[in-house]
Amino acid sequence: MTQFFDRHPASHYRTTGEQSVAVITRTKDRPLLLSRALESVLNQTHTDWHLFLVNDGGDRTQVDEIVQRYTTAFKDRLTVIHHETSKGMEAASNAGLAQSKQAYFSIHDDDDSWQPEFLERAVGFLNSKPGHFYSAVATNCHVIKEDIRDGGVIELAREPWEFFSENADLGDMIFTNRYPPISLVFRSSLIEQVGTYNELLPVLGDWDFNLRVLSVSDIATIDEQLANYHHRVSRSAESDVYGNTVTEGNKRHAHFSTLYTNHLVRQLIQQDSSHIGLIRALQNHTQSRAQQLHKHLDNMWDHFDDRHEASATSDEIKDVHKHLDTMWDHFNGLHQSRAASEELQEIDRVWLLCHLVGRRPALNKPPLHPAKSDLSDLQMPSLARMLQKLHRKLNIKVHPTFDETAYLSGNEDVRDAVEKGAFASGYIHYLCFGLLEGRDRASKR
Repeated sequence: MTQFFDRHPASHYRTTGEQSVAVITRTKDRPLLLSRALESVLNQTHTDWHLFLVNDGGDRTQVDEIVQRYTTAFKDRLTVIHHETSKGMEAASNAGLAQSKQAYFSIHDDDDSWQPEFLERAVGFLNSKPGHFYSAVATNCHVIKEDIRDGGVIELAREPWEFFSENADLGDMIFTNRYPPISLVFRSSLIEQVGTYNELLPVLGDWDFNLRVLSVSDIATIDEQLANYHHRVSRSAESDVYGNTVTEGNKRHAHFSTLYTNHLVRQLIQQDSSHIGLIRALQNHTQSRAQQLHKHLDNMWDHFDDRHEASATSDEIKDVHKHLDTMWDHFNGLHQSRAASEELQEIDRVWLLCHLVGRRPALNKPPLHPAKSDLSDLQMPSLARMLQKLHRKLNIKVHPTFDETAYLSGNEDVRDAVEKGAFASGYIHYLCFGLLEGRDRASKR
């Protein structure tokens, strides 16, 4: 009889006490970030690792000079692989895997970093009794937004990775990649089951590999922010070579995501044409669910309008005004001292919430504190997605700290969209999409 759930730890997941980890770092002409990555590995409390540094067509002399500084610290735990010409990220990963013999492996790109306890916690879990059920483990992580200025790395903001899920769901993974490479440690025995990284994919190779892993086994999670996923957000020429493949290649990701999805669906239909019916049923279910959510959102909007009208004369508003005046003065003080990115984000959040509860704030002082609404706990990523639907209904003024002219001049696609009437202003685009895309917030000084 066929069993729909049969969970037994496979024989190759039984612990042998192995602690060794192959750390594979892919790099190309990013010396400033490479030094940070090497220190990230060297600072691990778990010391049974070997680093395979793959220089994928970058300046060989530059890499060798950086490595030379850490010779004593690495001892015999470093192998440098030089590609004369670039072969791509996935080929670089495979080059490192081909030389590794460790029990586990992890991809640590040259622009990311770990907390010192990352390997200790990940390997410790996979060697524990509960870990026997899993072929890999993913930790939570921080997204660190940064800029390259005057030969240095400037951290602009640090926030939780919003896509993390405590349960590595295969169906969910098909929709989106929940775990960046820097968050994962795999059992090396997986390579025999799922193969190596797909070198035909210039991007999305980690997503493809994660899907193949979940097709044969499960991935555990540790909900601790033990990894750091770094994004460069500047559009300056100085930072071009240091661009993150996600923030700098959104269109490329979208293009290859379409090609990749088409390939998977094509394979499914070729195996059994009746799968078209299943795909169609899932589409209908998704569309129905989306309509329900849109209806719910519209009802919420009507509720907030009614709530505002009903409470506009409440005595509580006086206290709210006083509290908000204090907050607004604080924010103005932050601006005068060139507030950090996360502080400006909070200013945008408050400004947006004031509109969403039905008020139109004056240019320099919103009259109603958002804490009086049910939306007050929402952070900018969630509010941005809500605003994508509602922005045409709202008359949101450009915040006085936002440099509309600079934002439009630095983002030609946004300027064209504003001219065509898709957005009322560049500020609206930034709130809806720019923040999520990692675009720099143009701020007046």
